[in-house]
Amino acid sequence: MKQSSSKIGFINVKGVSISIFLVMLLLSLFSCSSQQKIAYLQDVYGDTKQSPEELYDARIKPKDLLTITVNTFDKEASLPFNLVYPTGSANVVNGTSSETAIQKYLVDNEGYIDFPVLGKIKVADLTKNEVESSIKEKLKPYLKETPVVIVRVLSKRN
Repeated sequence: MKQSSSKIGFINVKGVSISIFLVMLLLSLFSCSSQQKIAYLQDVYGDTKQSPEELYDARIKPKDLLTITVNTFDKEASLPFNLVYPTGSANVVNGTSSETAIQKYLVDNEGYIDFPVLGKIKVADLTKNEVESSIKEKLKPYLKETPVVIVRVLSKRN
C-alpha cells in the first residue's frame, strides 16, 4: 500500500504547512504580553522612581555667590531691589558706561547677605526656593503687587 502524501520535488507540502502553522501559533501566543512587561525604555531603572520630594535641593552656605532679581509689572517699583553696576565698557561717543550687570551677593560667614532696602537677610541653610519665598514675604510692605523673585546660585563653596 502506498501512502498518499503530496510532494513537490523533494519538499513535503503537508509537513511544511504544519511547520508554518506551528511557528505562527507560537508567535501569536508569545507576542501577546502586557504592556508593562515590555521595557520600551520606560522605567529603565526599575522600581526606583523618585518623587519630587526625594530629589536633592542644595542648601545655601557661607561663601556661596548669589544673584537675586526682583520683577514686577511696574519696573520702577522693583528698581530699588535690583542693584546694577557698570561693567567697565565705555561708550566712545559720550564717555559713559553703556553695559551694566546685576549685583552679586556673597553669603557671609554667619550666613547673611546685605540686600538693598531690606538689609541683612539670613540665607544660609535655606534652599533657593525658601530664599525666594522669604524675600517675597519681606517685600510685601514695599510693593503693591506680589513680585517674582529669582535666586540663582552662581558658585557653590564647600
